[in-house]
Amino acid sequence: PGVTGSGLDFTWTKDGGSSIGSGTTLEVSDAGTYKVTITNGSCTKEDEIIIVSGSSITTTGAYGCNNETLELSVNNPDATKVYDWYDSESGGSKVNTGTTYSSIFGSSQTFWVEEKADGVVTYNSSPQSPPNPNGYWAFGSGQKGAQRLEVFSDLTIKSFRLVVKGLEGVTFKLKVLKASDNSFVAESEEFSTSANSSAGQYEYNLNTYTPAGGITLTTGDYFIYPEVTSGMIVYQSNFVEETEESGVFKLYEAMYSDWGSGFMTNQTPGDLVHYGPFFNIILETGANASCGRTSASVSVVSCGPPEITIVSPTNNSTWYTNNTINFEATVTDESAVSSVTFEVYKGASLVATLPTNRDANTYTATWSTSESGDDYSFKVKATDNNANESTEDVDFDIDVNVNSTEIISASSVNVYPSPASTHFNVAFDVVSNNKVEILILNSVGALVNVEKLGNISGTQNIAFDASELANGLYYIKIKSGDSMITKTVNISK
Repeated sequence: PGVTGSGLDFTWTKDGGSSIGSGTTLEVSDAGTYKVTITNGSCTKEDEIIIVSGSSITTTGAYGCNNETLELSVNNPDATKVYDWYDSESGGSKVNTGTTYSSIFGSSQTFWVEEKADGVVTYNSSPQSPPNPNGYWAFGSGQKGAQRLEVFSDLTIKSFRLVVKGLEGVTFKLKVLKASDNSFVAESEEFSTSANSSAGQYEYNLNTYTPAGGITLTTGDYFIYPEVTSGMIVYQSNFVEETEESGVFKLYEAMYSDWGSGFMTNQTPGDLVHYGPFFNIILETGANASCGRTSASVSVVSCGPPEITIVSPTNNSTWYTNNTINFEATVTDESAVSSVTFEVYKGASLVATLPTNRDANTYTATWSTSESGDDYSFKVKATDNNANESTEDVDFDIDVNVNSTEIISASSVNVYPSPASTHFNVAFDVVSNNKVEILILNSVGALVNVEKLGNISGTQNIAFDASELANGLYYIKIKSGDSMITKTVNISK
């Protein structure tokens, strides 16, 4: 109890029960309301403390893009508990209530969650709506009318609702005074009224106001009233029985005022002709915090479209019909990649969509075709979890893959004259259109000349200059696809 002195007797009780201790300190492990009574002869003082149950909390953070919804969560939450999320380790503003907190976060941040303690109770006083009026009493700046609130256990005014008549645009503060001497206790920020429904000269105002952080009251006797700073509030002159929650509070529905001094006085309804039900107050009792807050962090990165690199085929590469073509691409993104599509086009026509295999960021596929052409393209499309899309493509050719004898008639191949001194000719017939190369190698296999003829067909007769060649045997290789026809020629000068 934090009290010292001689001749003091201490008595501890729990939840209104019998004595559970008589020392200056008391160790407890159960939730409950503990009261200490201190006596010294005829003098007695007492105070109480509410011990609440709580548990440690672990959380799961989040990682993702600055334009996607991310979720922080409480691990293994208790369905009977309430969890509040804050933007600060202590104090700060509450940003959410629940086992998770989801939002689009513009940057990396840390939040804190606490398990709201047991023992918090919310009371809703009456009235919910105004009675039928049989008279009014007006109050403006400097004039007061209040309701009396007796508090038997610490509580907080979480919100209040004016059930009065008043002009739109009245400004006021909720003010709390001690009933014993009208001394100041607390006040809210300034509010401005707005009218909701018409009822003659004035209009009923049923708006609900929430003081920032609430107004906390300890045990005592108070007057609460709207102190008008501009405009005029008109109260009903009806009387309704008081609202009472045994052991917690008693809210009198009567208005108390003193016109001469401007102070409130404890008068009964029979002593005054103007009184009425002009408050509907939400009261909360109990502890507002549990066993501390646990942090949960969200890491945010700026996400763009996926980045694609085509590994194979290389641009303008050549492949052959009926052979397997290997396709490979790497796809990376700050977010998760949701889909990758491989497509093969011939000209503007889609000829194949390939099923892909994935290994980390690498995607592969295989394909073959029997149709040759120099207008093929390979396109990769990638989409991430934020619906960002990228595309990349390369061009490639497909040549006919057949034996050279199927393209060039072996019997038609002739190299003449042999021996030759100044020049020689290579003659042959190309059966089907294809690329042809003629290679000239010396007797030890060194390449001394190459003639690339491109795509040709029909009878060919190619002349070669021999004036720069040394005397000796030379090999003439006619290459088409993967095969060659080899002939020889002698150079003699």
